[in-house]
Amino acid sequence: MFYYKKKPSSYPKSYQEDYNKQIMGHSLPTGTVAFLFTDIQGSTQLWQKHPAAMPQALTRHHALLSQAIESHGGYVFQIIGDAFCGAFHTV
Repeated sequence: MFYYKKKPSSYPKSYQEDYNKQIMGHSLPTGTVAFLFTDIQGSTQLWQKHPAAMPQALTRHHALLSQAIESHGGYVFQIIGDAFCGAFHTV
């Protein structure tokens, strides 16, 4: 099951719109699927130490990962905080 989990309200609304556009109208992977799971190590501590800088860093992180996944034929199917979940048709 592929789904998109809504991001916290602290993230720009454009994230929701971008990922909805990415998923809508695309054929999601079926059969043998490769999955990608990412997470920023120590992000809780980074938010505590650098609360003013983290929103911009997270925006850049999301843009880089989205572009990398999409450019390799993948689909982002869930984002939770700084964690991305992607799927690809083939390995």
